Amino acid sequence: AVAAGRAAGAYGVTISGAGSALLALCPPEAAASVAGALAEALTAAGNAARPLTPAVAESGLAGT
Repeated sequence: AVAAGRAAGAYGVTISGAGSALLALCPPEAAASVAGALAEALTAAGNAARPLTPAVAESGLAGT
């Protein structure tokens, strides 16, 4: 799955925990294809997966 994500345009991919989740960093325009490639690779390996592309905050926490 890591190789599939890199091939789809991710800068990097890491496995989270015991392998139940993957996290990839990629350009915004590649997010859907990277997520799809990761989910497809995991599913093909027998670990049913669905692609998620959560939004990323564009500003940090501001103190008052």
